[in-house]
Amino acid sequence: MTDDDRRLPLRPDAIEQLNHRWSDEPLFERPHYTVLHYIDLGIDVDLFYAAEDFSASDIAEFQQTLKQRAEDLTWLREVKVWIGGRETLIAESAEG
Repeated sequence: MTDDDRRLPLRPDAIEQLNHRWSDEPLFERPHYTVLHYIDLGIDVDLFYAAEDFSASDIAEFQQTLKQRAEDLTWLREVKVWIGGRETLIAESAEG
């Protein structure tokens, strides 16, 4: 592995790469905000949605779908879907 292989993308580039893989997923179009966490040699992605966007039972499947569609991104460590706002989270993803 070269130094270029270990280099993480800048935030705009990471978001663009994720959007490219997730843009046709209907629920992905509605996140209130996205947070990227640069940890070690990877990036964790948190997607925040309003409670009315979908039911808590859909979270695990949706999260797994997003992860599978981006599995070729070697820098992607984790994808978490959160329901609620930054101040009032009401449910964590099924894996959280």
